[in-house]
Amino acid sequence: MPTLVGPVAQIPEDADDFELMDAVEILHRTRAQLDLHRAEVLAAIWSRVRPNSAGDEAALREVAMISGVSSAAAERLLSTSLALSQGLAVTRERLLDGTIPWSHVEVIAAGSKLVEPDDVDRFEREAIRLITGAGIGQAKDRVRQLIDRMRPEEMAERHKKERAERDVTIEPGANGMAWLHLYLPAPEAVAIQHRLTRAAIGLHGEDGETRCIGELRADAAIDLLLAALPEASDWEVLDRMRRTWSPLTIVPQVHVTVPVMTLLGKSEEPGHLRGYGPIDPETARRLTAQAPSLSRILVDPGSNTVVQVSREHYEVPPGLRRFLQLRDERCRFPGCNRSADLCDIDHTIPWAWNGETNADNLACLCRVHHRLKERGWSVELTDDGVMHWTSPFGRKRTTLPAVALAA
Repeated sequence: MPTLVGPVAQIPEDADDFELMDAVEILHRTRAQLDLHRAEVLAAIWSRVRPNSAGDEAALREVAMISGVSSAAAERLLSTSLALSQGLAVTRERLLDGTIPWSHVEVIAAGSKLVEPDDVDRFEREAIRLITGAGIGQAKDRVRQLIDRMRPEEMAERHKKERAERDVTIEPGANGMAWLHLYLPAPEAVAIQHRLTRAAIGLHGEDGETRCIGELRADAAIDLLLAALPEASDWEVLDRMRRTWSPLTIVPQVHVTVPVMTLLGKSEEPGHLRGYGPIDPETARRLTAQAPSLSRILVDPGSNTVVQVSREHYEVPPGLRRFLQLRDERCRFPGCNRSADLCDIDHTIPWAWNGETNADNLACLCRVHHRLKERGWSVELTDDGVMHWTSPFGRKRTTLPAVALAA
């Protein structure tokens, strides 16, 4: 068994794989202890200099220089440290026991500043539940969605303000590459992503096509944005767009879940945009009005679960598949962001072992993580869609369904 000597885990020369994994866990928790101790020191510094703007700037630059990070990263580090010193007791505990890393602590601390003081404790508990076992991108999404649900009355106003900031920017990358960023309203962004993905999937099946989905999606964007415009210059097309374009002319290929009372105008409960999260009621109603068709998910009124198929069929029927993709949104392996549309539908208890084709025995897994079940990983799926994973080394992780975020 590895032992901790100072900040270093001492590893026996004959350590087996399990002992090496134990050493990784020891070092992970040691780092958490050091992160928390650093936070205590930084909070003391930050508390002293915050009343003084000159001292504030000097401290930022000094911490950035010591840590080798940007001023923005240093400010996140300092403000998170101050938040931990003033509250977030459960977050400190979860940092120390290795449940969540420092990156996730920063997300919780930043989110806690966006809710009412009386709601911070409730926010903290729910945020920890939602981001435990999630990757950093997923953690940011879930905390953002949680804040929107806790402050739904401000969603429309915040959206209106941010919409005025929409833009297209470029970020240079290495090796002759660059990132093209489009800061857009969520429905349009999701619709664009969906169109590019469907185009990529269509090309992926062609004979001789060797590009992966990501490459095909990027090439589809290039073709659509740089295609020659027939019988009109760029300026003429832009002028025509300026005179005729309206958000209502867009028929987005998006999936929106909207409470029926919101549709009827008798509630302001947010809708849920698949691939993004909560959207304000006005936007949800507008998208529903534009939809060429509507889909209903039938549930059992007694148990509030999706109508089951049982063992009558191995194949997942279209309606149940659609529900699973809406419920999961992404691959259900911890930290994976693969879209549910590109995933397999997996029987948690295999069909050959009497597993049923029911929502409480099915989940979306990408092909890579689907195959992990054949390599020592085990998984349990509960009736509420929560998945509990156990690694070959006995460590456990939990992932939550997307619909739990909108419940």
